[in-house]
Amino acid sequence: MEDIERYAAVRLGLGTLYGAITRLEVRGWIRAAQTQRRRQPYTLTPSGRAHLSAQLSAQNQVVKTGLGRLKHASDASRSSSPGCIRPIGEAHMVRSSIS
Repeated sequence: MEDIERYAAVRLGLGTLYGAITRLEVRGWIRAAQTQRRRQPYTLTPSGRAHLSAQLSAQNQVVKTGLGRLKHASDASRSSSPGCIRPIGEAHMVRSSIS
């Protein structure tokens, strides 16, 4: 939980965290690693790695599109014509499939 709080700047409740872990296990994206420690580590499965890669690629496309539009709007605001930001179409919408 501390790791999530450090990198995502969000504090998850136990129910939220364990619910997400359960969904990831059911989908076959993670599995519990064997350990003698009190805390239970998890490992990405090959299908989990493939799904995460696809999700990150989709998010990367959203970021690139957003940054491009922000630059376009900034460039347009420097000229005499007002900037226009086009709405994002459904093809660029990304929905997390973990929830």
